Amino acid sequence: MLTSISFTIDTYWTVWITMFPSVPFWSPHGAVITPIIFAALCVLAGKYSWDLLRRT
Repeated sequence: MLTSISFTIDTYWTVWITMFPSVPFWSPHGAVITPIIFAALCVLAGKYSWDLLRRT
C-alpha cells in the first residue's frame, strides 16, 4: 500500500512540475489543489484498507 501511495505522490509531483513548472505548491493554485489531492488520497487509502480488512 505504501508503494502505491508513494507512486501516486511521485506521479502527482511529476505531472505538477510538467504542467506548472513555475507554479509552486504554496501558490494560490497549489494551495487549493494540494488539499484536494490529499483528501482524494486519504479516501483511496481508506477504501483500500476497508477492502483489505473485509477480505481477511
